[in-house]
Amino acid sequence: MNDIAIVTIDYQMDYFPGGRFPLWGANAAIRKAAAVLGSARRKGLPVIHVRHESLDAKARFLAAGTPGTALHPGLSLPADGSESVILKHRPDSFLDTDLEAVLKAAGIRRVVWMGMISWMCVDTTVRSAKAKGFENYLVEDACAAGWLLHGGLPVFPWTSHRAFMAALGAHHATLVKAGNWER
Repeated sequence: MNDIAIVTIDYQMDYFPGGRFPLWGANAAIRKAAAVLGSARRKGLPVIHVRHESLDAKARFLAAGTPGTALHPGLSLPADGSESVILKHRPDSFLDTDLEAVLKAAGIRRVVWMGMISWMCVDTTVRSAKAKGFENYLVEDACAAGWLLHGGLPVFPWTSHRAFMAALGAHHATLVKAGNWER
């Protein structure tokens, strides 16, 4: 397992109840993520966290410098700073960050992904990782989605989440659950 890492994407306060853009399933997703992280840490696997800050002055959520950009305490980041936190400003966690360099320097070939939002940063990052040659595993029950509108009609978050997981699972990642990600 020495070529595998866990990467969390945007488990940030704005996506939870009381935040500026609360997602459907956010609380359940962070509990699942915490379980995966606990297991990974016990195994000594590298863990990397990605955090988003929008540089758009008109951003409705995850605006730079706001409390909503803080990582959720459920991630239980070690106080010793042993887990990298990578700041990004775009949906793709690789774009204009050192994520790829960090993974490659550690000899990582396989990545276990989980995070928020299913139809935005998770989707974009996993597709980008596939294009960069990484073998991807996506913990689908540790991801969450928000409401969308299409043609003036609502798209339910549970529907968009399932659709994006299905699309990613068709070619870009092996879909796993928090309870079986190690298999």
